[in-house]
Amino acid sequence: MPLLLLCTSFQSEQKLGWISFIVQPLSLESDQEIRFLYRALATSDNQQFLLRIYLRNDKYPNRILVFQNSIFVSKGDTQDISRLFVLDHTLVDNSMNELTFSCVSNGIEEQVIVKAALRFPSPFYPSEEQVSLTTPYNYYELRDGVLSRKRDMFVFNGFSSIVDDDYYYYLDLSGLSIFSSNAFTYSKVSLLIEESENLYRLFPESVPSGFRKLPVQIVARDLNNYDIRLAENLYVDPDTLLMSPKMREGFIATSKFYFPKDYYDSEHDVRFKLLIDGCGYNKIDIVYDFYYYSHLKFMGDCRDSQYCIGVASTEDEGVLTDWEETRP
Repeated sequence: MPLLLLCTSFQSEQKLGWISFIVQPLSLESDQEIRFLYRALATSDNQQFLLRIYLRNDKYPNRILVFQNSIFVSKGDTQDISRLFVLDHTLVDNSMNELTFSCVSNGIEEQVIVKAALRFPSPFYPSEEQVSLTTPYNYYELRDGVLSRKRDMFVFNGFSSIVDDDYYYYLDLSGLSIFSSNAFTYSKVSLLIEESENLYRLFPESVPSGFRKLPVQIVARDLNNYDIRLAENLYVDPDTLLMSPKMREGFIATSKFYFPKDYYDSEHDVRFKLLIDGCGYNKIDIVYDFYYYSHLKFMGDCRDSQYCIGVASTEDEGVLTDWEETRP
């Protein structure tokens, strides 16, 4: 008996009416599937619950019926009504699209109204002039009968048109990070390097042509901050610093992407593309086009290198020395 009383008490505390649905940002090109849950409690015999969804926008100012379904429930019974509704994209327009979720039973109407909006334009190009992106509130979620609205907000740290490095040695992405107001979601990420003198031929070709694809990943530092990193171990020829995504004879494993030795003149200013597809609630494509600029060689001529070899002259110093490593 105590167990039965506990179960009865639990059932009486269940929420009734509109329980859950998600309305994502709308599209003018594709339909949207919306699955909803309505919980009905019948207080009369064979009670009818008439579920309807209406759409109102500038195209249909008097609102139109876009979904209707009816169910009968026996007196005293509680029934969960789950349905999948498809919103036809041809009914959507550029104005505010108001969706009304309605249920009429015993002459009483219960409504939940959502002011849905179009998906944010894509792609987005972060740069010094565009360091952040904030969309309207266009993602709606009803959970346990409570309606909330959400939006995407991203801040792109370090996403400048030129990424500077002190010297020509390896690719350093530690200055790039993304802040997201929600958990950062995306469908695909790619890092492309522009092909030059066939130096990156061991990496797969990419679209657009003229680039090679490097393995990259987005790693969560905490709930809202995300870092851009190379995705896996690479392999390097220690003599030439040529890189490979797979093990080859004479290559050794490394966590870095090195620039090829003796190619400072052509590779100290390299073009990259970071592509992040389907970001956030609005499925925004991020296209970051930048140049990676190395100011000095790691080793070479003292005029343009981080380290160089200098030889003291007998005229200057009075003593001929062996070579020594110097800083310019």
